[in-house]
Amino acid sequence: MSTPAKNTPGLAFLFFLAMAGFGTYLISSGPLESSRPASLGKDVPQLVREGRIPARLWQDPFRLLFERLATGKRATAQAGNRLQPLIEEIREGATRGELRVLAVMVSTAPYAEVEERRRRRRYAVVSALSEAGYAPVDAGHIQMFVLESRKAGKSSPLPVPFEWYRRSEDPRGRVLLLWLDEGAFVPSPVKQLADLISGLFAHTAPPLRRQIRFNLIGPARSATLRRMAQDLDNGHRADLDRIRRLGLAGLHVVSPTATLPDERIYANPARDALQNRFNIARCRQAEETCITFHRLIHDDRVVLSQLLPELNRRGIDKGNCSVAGDCPADAEPGAGIILISELDTDFGRALPEIFKAQFCGDDAACKQRVRHYHFLRGIDGKAANSRDLGLEGAAAGSPDPLATLAEKEMPRIRRPVGPAQYDYLRRLADEIARLDRLWRTREGRGVQAIGILGSDVYDKLLILRALRPRLTGTLFFTTDLDAALLHPAEYPWTRNLLVSASYGLRLAPDIQARTPPFRNGYQSAVFHAVRAALAPQVPAALDAAHARLAASLPALFEIGRHGAIRLPGAGGFDTASLTPPPPERHLWRAWTLLAMLAALGLLVFRQWRPRSRTELIGLAIGSLLILALLALAIVLNEQEEPLYLWSGVSVWPSLVLRLLAILLVIHFVRQALVALERNQCRLTREWFPAMSPGDESCADGIAQQERVAWLGRLIPFAIVAGGLTWYFPKLFPHVHIVVPLILWGLLLGLWFAMLRRRFVGHALADWRDGGAAPTTAQDFWQCYLQLGRCRFRFARVLTVTLVFQAFIMSVYLIFGLDHLPVRGEVSRIISEVILVSSEFLMLFLLFFSVDASRLAILFVRRLSRDRFRE
Repeated sequence: MSTPAKNTPGLAFLFFLAMAGFGTYLISSGPLESSRPASLGKDVPQLVREGRIPARLWQDPFRLLFERLATGKRATAQAGNRLQPLIEEIREGATRGELRVLAVMVSTAPYAEVEERRRRRRYAVVSALSEAGYAPVDAGHIQMFVLESRKAGKSSPLPVPFEWYRRSEDPRGRVLLLWLDEGAFVPSPVKQLADLISGLFAHTAPPLRRQIRFNLIGPARSATLRRMAQDLDNGHRADLDRIRRLGLAGLHVVSPTATLPDERIYANPARDALQNRFNIARCRQAEETCITFHRLIHDDRVVLSQLLPELNRRGIDKGNCSVAGDCPADAEPGAGIILISELDTDFGRALPEIFKAQFCGDDAACKQRVRHYHFLRGIDGKAANSRDLGLEGAAAGSPDPLATLAEKEMPRIRRPVGPAQYDYLRRLADEIARLDRLWRTREGRGVQAIGILGSDVYDKLLILRALRPRLTGTLFFTTDLDAALLHPAEYPWTRNLLVSASYGLRLAPDIQARTPPFRNGYQSAVFHAVRAALAPQVPAALDAAHARLAASLPALFEIGRHGAIRLPGAGGFDTASLTPPPPERHLWRAWTLLAMLAALGLLVFRQWRPRSRTELIGLAIGSLLILALLALAIVLNEQEEPLYLWSGVSVWPSLVLRLLAILLVIHFVRQALVALERNQCRLTREWFPAMSPGDESCADGIAQQERVAWLGRLIPFAIVAGGLTWYFPKLFPHVHIVVPLILWGLLLGLWFAMLRRRFVGHALADWRDGGAAPTTAQDFWQCYLQLGRCRFRFARVLTVTLVFQAFIMSVYLIFGLDHLPVRGEVSRIISEVILVSSEFLMLFLLFFSVDASRLAILFVRRLSRDRFRE
């Protein structure tokens, strides 16, 4: 009795398991959720009266303060005032050694995004203190004092939250952290700052004041910085003299978040810039307070200047038409660019003007093609105690049941009422889409880039949601990197978004070692400023930080599936940049993928095994083409289009797939021809032995030579025909639509003329209509074989494909052609060649299948209809 064969897993099953494991590796983990229960406990009132408020280190200090100091409860504020105890603590700290004071300016506007901004500022400051070796004295509470200040001749209390930090290894080193309401310092920031410093240190003995170094991290907004500069020009020097006479170790104003260029802050930037007025070189008298100013962030002009070369690398430039409204006929129009910015901030009003000046220069025609639209911050209309009236109106239906049913079937579109600006945004999207259609029909290409220039990331996301579906082929760019842009839920709208920023989410390892990446670039800027302010040698460390920033360039990112991808500049990655370059990639994943494909190819080769020398040569050529494309991708990875397999920011994976599709089309066409020829050979041997070529294989000989010749002509034909279809709409705008149509008509005419001379009897229509009726079955079969020859099949299929290409070109001419925002000229040419070739060959394969089916159907119909002589 024989033993039954043991079932072992086959090779296909093992390959399936390998692919399943690899897919499991690629799938990301689920969302993080905490199991911490919510606290229902109440704060102890006694702690509030003592000026100590329960607070975690990540909580918003002003939100906690305002929750307890409601409007009109001045007595409660005074009850918790710890000003006098704080002054005593300052004296005690100065007697132990150098005392650092960090005063961080933040906005206290009652909006959710501003509250989140304060939380981010505190996290960055606390993290910088930790990196510098400082730990909180009381990590569970925040304290506050109230300082009486005079604004517009009236006395007003200024509540100030504060915290104490001390060095872990040296208890004598202490830092006093103050949180300042920037709104309380307007309209006289210099006077209010002098009042604050005098109120804290005036009662300290002069020798102890030399141990106190005051660092102001701010102003938070460019408008406050401009107001501070105006104060110095309008007679507030007496307030500076008050600070100087106190004799502190130093007053260092560090601005990490104000980004307006100097020319928009100072009346005369060359003379009035604060960094020129206040620096260590001007601190001559040792007994006076040394006042310095340092700006530790790139201004908007520098940030936008980093975007311009990137736009040029992606084929978006101002063109060569320099006269508005009177361009020469051969002039190439510039790119159509839309800028959308905030109306209610200096930042939003300045950025479009800066971009136009840098992108266009004095080119009037270019400025006409850079359109600017604005919006008001807070598009969603969410504010304290606000309601979405537009959504309520959309939900309110008619009492008519039919109308109610209709509304249920429609999306919930907000009505144009209430504080939300969704309806303005929808109409703005309609307007930009209309402008895109106008430019496409008039000049052949529509809106190529849209810049969203604002400070509110939630507004940016809403604008992207509104515009992305309407302008799918348009490049979007913005400034300031924020983690909200990287959320997976926003990826359909933020994908491939270009971001230029002074700082990324992480700093160089010598600055940020133990702190995780931040939520936005401004956190990184504040972190960097605090680290420099806490350095042992100040203000020399601040000067060094400013010099390092000035020597570096803003970082450029592209939003991908797994985060923000850092892009290299023209000379590669900036080694002096404060934002670290991406980890050095040896492209091992690409080589691993190649190895996997090679292993899969060996398995297929083992099962398939080429039956002829032609198949082996074709397999070798296809493999070499794919390897050559991957080699080009590796070579161009740094200077042009980056090579990433899974991030969604690289064109190379799709090009490899398109090239593979091209090779498969050629393979399928060849296999179909071989199968048809062998089938015809078999039928000929069975039914017409007199016509059979004996023992010679029907797939070899003359038929094979003809097949190889026509397959070899197919790719150049596809490149030329597809290239004409692609480039005619670029060369000829819509107003000259007749020219490309005439040229294409001439090409078709020449093609038909060649068909009549060299491919006589190729048309199926003649055979379908009867033509010369064959007298015998052998003559009928000979006609079928003649029509099925490779050269006649290719002539018919190429004719239909060319006619269809003419139709596609007409559509491109009428509706315009999407711009390919591929990075780099060489990468763009490779992408366009492969794209047009793959489209042409896919159409060829489709019509080839139709032609083969049609010929078989006509054969069956003629066979059942005609009568043949014996």
